[in-house]
Amino acid sequence: MSAKQKDPLAWYVPPEVLLWLDLLVMSLMAGLAMSLRTAFFAVRRGGPTFVLLTFGLVLVGVLLLFFARLPLYRQRRFLTFGPGQLAGVHRRLYFAAYVCLGFGVVMMLALICCL
Repeated sequence: MSAKQKDPLAWYVPPEVLLWLDLLVMSLMAGLAMSLRTAFFAVRRGGPTFVLLTFGLVLVGVLLLFFARLPLYRQRRFLTFGPGQLAGVHRRLYFAAYVCLGFGVVMMLALICCL
């Protein structure tokens, strides 16, 4: 068996599908940017949308980080840093948590500068 057949995650995606996925991701990012811009200007007018969105994103990040580190907590390892001792899904949750937390911190800094 070749190396591709042994690895169940090594699958081929045609370039046309990758192009459509890129276009989809870019359009979703543009839509998110426009909605964040609208919410950011609503803060200046006194609307709580951006504030609630920021705190919701940080809360999701903290919950994802908790669930990602849950196997380490069960082993009574509380002071470990980085995803090196995590496997599979928990490692992905760890990175997703830090992405959410990073965006949340940037949005909080924007709130501080705006208000």
